[in-house]
Amino acid sequence: MERSALEMIILLCGPTGAGKTSLATVLSDQGYSVVRETIPADVFQQFRSEPRLHCAELQRSIIQARISAFKAIPSSEKVVFDRSVDEDTRIFCRMHFERGLLSHDEFHELIALAETAQQVLPTPDLTIFLNGPHDGLLARLRADSHPDAIIDSLPRQLELYAEWIAGQPDPILQLDNTRCTLETFGKFMKGL
Repeated sequence: MERSALEMIILLCGPTGAGKTSLATVLSDQGYSVVRETIPADVFQQFRSEPRLHCAELQRSIIQARISAFKAIPSSEKVVFDRSVDEDTRIFCRMHFERGLLSHDEFHELIALAETAQQVLPTPDLTIFLNGPHDGLLARLRADSHPDAIIDSLPRQLELYAEWIAGQPDPILQLDNTRCTLETFGKFMKGL
């Protein structure tokens, strides 16, 4: 899709459990095409049971799925991304590499894949960073039965997000959605 054909591109970013997917659904109701984070169920289950053996495959699948999902969007003037390829590598791949779930070679292969993907994917007009308190995020991760590899690494994920946000050159709208409901946000979006 040519960049000139796109009216507005929003990137939703933030830690696991912050509400990005829920917010993407609200934006979808407002006419946005959503590029969702799709995770193959079989690969995800393999990662859950043996993270070290399947981490690289999972991360590769996620990056490739983002590219495929963007290319599959029908003609649309408004697109929202549920997380970015940049976050995939700078937050998640780095976190998994530090924990020993990715080898040096796997980590650098994923960075190269992400750099190739960035050439295909558009630059966002607006980045919205969703966050909440550590305990709230942790409760959501546990309630949604996220793998231990994600739950246990939440503190490091939050540190890496702080670094990532600090290094972004463009303005970022930061939202703490702790006390905001999806219904309230939907009403807000309708009023714009």
